[in-house]
Amino acid sequence: QSGAILSVDREQGRDSNAQQNTTTAETADEITADEAKAIALQHAGVAEADALYIDIDYDRDDGVNEWSVDFATQDTEYDYEIAAADGSIMKSEREPYRP
Repeated sequence: QSGAILSVDREQGRDSNAQQNTTTAETADEITADEAKAIALQHAGVAEADALYIDIDYDRDDGVNEWSVDFATQDTEYDYEIAAADGSIMKSEREPYRP
């Protein structure tokens, strides 16, 4: 009602070439960015070559270390949160891709 901004979400610009934004795992016993990417792509049934972009970020959310893996194909955008400790998928979402 007041016009105040309640939250802001920013994403890197994207182009037609697959891009990767990665960070390394914090501890040696956690999965790597490449392993998280492979888990997400396999779950989505998407070949890496078909991804227009791939963004991978390491984060700690609610006390859990996780990998955020976002990517898109020509028609679908995917968003995954993968537990860094064991590679389990904590969240998976997809929606139409609008470049």
